[in-house]
Amino acid sequence: MSMKFLFEFPRYHTNNVGMVDALVADGHQVVFSVTRQSPIENHSGITPVLQKQSIVSKFLSSCLRQNPAVLPFYCPSIFSHFRFLWESDFNIAVVRSPLRLIALMTLFYCFIFRRKVLFYSQSVVQKDQYLSKWIFRYSLAIIFRGNWICPLFFESTDFQKHVPFLVDFEAEDHDLRRLGKSNVLSLLVVAKSVPRKNIETVILAVKALSDQGVGCTLTVITEVSTPAHRHHITMLKEVVKKLKVEDIMIFKENVEHVHMREIYYTHNVFILPSFDEPASVSVLEALASGCIVLTSNQNGTSTYFDHGVNGYIFDPNKVEDVVSILLGLHSDERVFNLIRYNGLLNARGRTSKHIFLEKFYESIR
Repeated sequence: MSMKFLFEFPRYHTNNVGMVDALVADGHQVVFSVTRQSPIENHSGITPVLQKQSIVSKFLSSCLRQNPAVLPFYCPSIFSHFRFLWESDFNIAVVRSPLRLIALMTLFYCFIFRRKVLFYSQSVVQKDQYLSKWIFRYSLAIIFRGNWICPLFFESTDFQKHVPFLVDFEAEDHDLRRLGKSNVLSLLVVAKSVPRKNIETVILAVKALSDQGVGCTLTVITEVSTPAHRHHITMLKEVVKKLKVEDIMIFKENVEHVHMREIYYTHNVFILPSFDEPASVSVLEALASGCIVLTSNQNGTSTYFDHGVNGYIFDPNKVEDVVSILLGLHSDERVFNLIRYNGLLNARGRTSKHIFLEKFYESIR
């Protein structure tokens, strides 16, 4: 049965593209409501609706401190938003960050008009660890008769359901011909230019490899959309110059998501060195594209990996761990090919379209 979904999210993130495209391809309609946009978003499938901020919301935003990534006080007027919701004529609302003002409006509308709700989060809350948060989630699940869905890899519970990231960068069967280690490790990092992304650790690792005579290159794909981003990437370029690795490093800024497939395909190792990373989809895109993945143990989607089997998990505070893993891959072609092959199988078994749709529909019931 065809359904119409309303997504009430802060923005149309890269990790939402596969999910939306799959639902549309399966015969459903999708409206995506957002309060902010980024220049590198992929709007090839749908165009998100950027809500107009009300005068009252502007006043609250100017007076109260708010997280720029979530914009909790950003919202249209309640009358215009209710009109938008009514005209959208949706069956199910998928809501992220439910304490935002606009999300509260949408939930109120759903409660009045008995629309089904799913709550989206990139974290799982355990009752024995975060009781108050668990009670909050459980209460919303009871009030709105809807589950919480999360893309981390975990065993679903009564109201917190695993619905995987959907990655549409899957390598074709014939792509296995890429097996066979290159003499050069072609490293790739995809991250915003902010300190939390810890890009400098990979730069230091590349320097260490180069000093040991290991052939390697590093490409950093980064978003630069704020003065803070610009300041940080300038600092990183100074580090590169100081370490004298300019000839084996390149920065590419604000690459649109539609071009990422070809970039993944031209590299053989992907590294995510971030601190406090809720749930990176780029590691799964790289995995499905045939890259060997090294991910920080502070990345939520590290749950998809078995260390040393289909990828590697490392401490982002330890450059030497990254260097050790890369030296092992460079020196042992059998291990290199085995990890890559297992990674492709992992991606197909855990992030494919049919797995996503199966889990998503189960969460609605």
